[in-house]
Amino acid sequence: MKVAVDVMGSDKGLEQIIEGALLGARREKVDLALVGDRKKITASLTGHQFTGSSEVTIEDSNKIVPMGEKVSLSLLKDKDSSLSIALKLVKEERAEVVVSAGNTAAFVGLAIKQLGFLPGVDRPAIAVFLPTPKGFCIFLDVGAMVDPSPHNLLQYAAMGNVCSQILLKKENPTIGLLNIGEEETKGNSLSKETYRLLSSSFLNFKGNIEGQDIFSGDTDVVVTDGFVGNVALKACEGMADLIRKMVKDSLSSHPLGRLRAILNRNLFQELEKKVSYAEYGGGILLGVKGICIISHGRSSASAIANAIKVGKEAALAKIVPRLTKAIEELGR
Repeated sequence: MKVAVDVMGSDKGLEQIIEGALLGARREKVDLALVGDRKKITASLTGHQFTGSSEVTIEDSNKIVPMGEKVSLSLLKDKDSSLSIALKLVKEERAEVVVSAGNTAAFVGLAIKQLGFLPGVDRPAIAVFLPTPKGFCIFLDVGAMVDPSPHNLLQYAAMGNVCSQILLKKENPTIGLLNIGEEETKGNSLSKETYRLLSSSFLNFKGNIEGQDIFSGDTDVVVTDGFVGNVALKACEGMADLIRKMVKDSLSSHPLGRLRAILNRNLFQELEKKVSYAEYGGGILLGVKGICIISHGRSSASAIANAIKVGKEAALAKIVPRLTKAIEELGR
């Protein structure tokens, strides 16, 4: 199995992405196609003692899609950027998975352009993994599309259901619709119609859930539109950063704070691991004809390695055909 990794465009730079890609390749025993500036990649590889059995190839591209660049017609027609070339490898079946920590909007737009939608799908969704007391839940969409229809949200639920079965090993995942209240009559027209569609589907729909219930662990798949999902996700990231800072400041201001921090170091490390995006390495773009792992722009080497793990698991489980089947079942 080969994983294409776009090493350009992340916030942390090429070195971090390559280190993570090599780590992931060693752990998962997959081949790599590193896509980016050949000279820089070659120079970076000389600093790594890579002795694994995996094959590492380089696909040359010195063109980066900047983080702030908006999706445009010229961008979608661009075939020379590292992101475009990485996606082309999947399209041509020279790689099974593509991983990038670059521009998310560009990744989504180029994936749609190059790979195309699954039959019956016209809006993709980015699914991420959020920590709960019972492990993780799947939360989608977090920003692929901000204006879905009720039918799109129904498809998101079906795709999230498959994703939960494959990656979280849930036999019959529970589905919840994010809303401002639990009652069936709550919410806007989008929420009400989506509720009706989910209620009559084959999915294990448990009804509306409110924001505070996302992390309870009682719902395996939480569905919402990309606008609300993106706001909620970034609010959660901000709150997590605030808590980390408050704990650090509290310990540093207390006379025995440093001693407490040392004594509880393992506990803090375990907690950090549970709430970190690096545990799963990023989100997965559902609804396109390929496996696309969208990593955080600030991804560490560990996060990239875990993104490769998720991609491998999805590929081995034949997630794309299973997603296609799930969409077909909705139309029956």
